[in-house]
Amino acid sequence: MKEVIIDNCQALVQFISESGFHNLVYASSVIISFFIAIFLTNTISILRKSQRLAKRLSPHNDYPEKLIGTVEKLNLKDQILVFKSDRLMAFCYGVKDPKIYLSSSMASLTDERQLEAVLRHEQYHLLHRDTVIMFCIRLLQSVFGFLPGFTHLAQNIHV
Repeated sequence: MKEVIIDNCQALVQFISESGFHNLVYASSVIISFFIAIFLTNTISILRKSQRLAKRLSPHNDYPEKLIGTVEKLNLKDQILVFKSDRLMAFCYGVKDPKIYLSSSMASLTDERQLEAVLRHEQYHLLHRDTVIMFCIRLLQSVFGFLPGFTHLAQNIHV
């Protein structure tokens, strides 16, 4: 992909230098249209992947009592989904309506203090809209990843 973009940019520079300034406006329009198309395609792709993951994480309705108490204490009602899994996992996910996803084993195998610490950590991500920030970073990386240093910068942003 990068080689194709580089080849197209080189051909564009050669075309502009041979044909003059009036084609610069046309070339700029083509470049802008190209980036808009990539941006829209990647946005749709990321949103579809997000929807597929959300469907696979079907809610688990058997909440342990300690989870219910901790959720009430932290005022996280309707912001947590527990899904069935043997792995200890907790994460925030979603762009439009982000939620905290908690595995059933995390909810049942941790004590109340540990569970509260995990939920407070994830609550921080919710409050600071980190899922939206990460979505934007991934999107910009997919569009401008060919720029030197951009991928490195995007990979080193920690939220």
